[in-house]
Amino acid sequence: MINNKKLILSILFISIWFTGCANTQPVNLEKSNIIEIGEVQTDYNIQPPKVEVTDEQLEAEVAYWLSDYTTLQDCGNMPIETGNLVYVIVTLYDTTGHPLTDYQDMEMDFIIGDDCFDTEIEQSLIGKEIGYKAELAPVAGTFFEEVDNAASYDLKIQSAEKYVYPELTEAFLENEFGVSSKEEFYANVEKNAEKLLYELALTEIEDNLAQHLIENSTFSKDFEQAVEMRYQTLMEKYQKYGDLYQLSVDEVLTSFELDRTQVKRNAWQFQGEWELAKYYFGTGEISLTLDDLKIEEEKYAKENGYDSAAELIKDSGEQYLLEQICTKKMKDYIYEKFIGEIRQYEN
Repeated sequence: MINNKKLILSILFISIWFTGCANTQPVNLEKSNIIEIGEVQTDYNIQPPKVEVTDEQLEAEVAYWLSDYTTLQDCGNMPIETGNLVYVIVTLYDTTGHPLTDYQDMEMDFIIGDDCFDTEIEQSLIGKEIGYKAELAPVAGTFFEEVDNAASYDLKIQSAEKYVYPELTEAFLENEFGVSSKEEFYANVEKNAEKLLYELALTEIEDNLAQHLIENSTFSKDFEQAVEMRYQTLMEKYQKYGDLYQLSVDEVLTSFELDRTQVKRNAWQFQGEWELAKYYFGTGEISLTLDDLKIEEEKYAKENGYDSAAELIKDSGEQYLLEQICTKKMKDYIYEKFIGEIRQYEN
């Protein structure tokens, strides 16, 4: 007679074994449309990223780190400075000097020096005081010139506030950032800024290298069909966006500084990168377990403002998330294969 305890343990072991195997199986992607990748030339100015944090970048990063601890204080009669939050009233006029009906007494606010409003206008307000008014200033060279029939504008400074940052005492730094001195705080900020700059530079290099490989690849006849399908999918998304705001597809593309040719080029690039990912996964040069994929999905979702991968998938679909993760893994792989080791930073 079989011992019941041994039987239960055996069944439990088998269940655990099968469950473990299922979660650690490699991710299998469909066959790539790449037949062959030609000889890769890496001597055309592709160099590892070299980044250096400037004093201006460091101060901007410090301001970002301390942004949750700032307070706003009225500037009073003090001249406007870079970094001030300025509140203005704006009216646009046509060539005859008549105000445009939809652009009268617009209330706007912006931070001087952020270049999020208009660089030229922001710089022109430095040194001015509350109550200052620019009358019938030409819109040429400002973002107001994008408004139909706009020729000039009035702008009046209503008020201004300055950001007051906390004093970097030992107690504050210890409680909020886990460091014991300004030097340690600034060192951490600088390291983080360097990491961000490095990642931006690395992304640009990887994108260029991937494009080089795509251009030197031989594809099956199905590739062009896949590009066309991706192009149509992209155009459908722009169409839905246009329907939402009662804009034509071409008006939507213009708002994103695109045209149909560029969208087609993007479709070629995105599909080519996906083919490269499938190619290297297919050769076994890249591998990813299902467990690792789940981890990467959650990580990617959180880095892009979602609470979970499921939430991102609801918006963009499983295929989108799979492609984002696998193409990034492919780009890291080809960088290290053809350029050099990727620098690792501590979190």
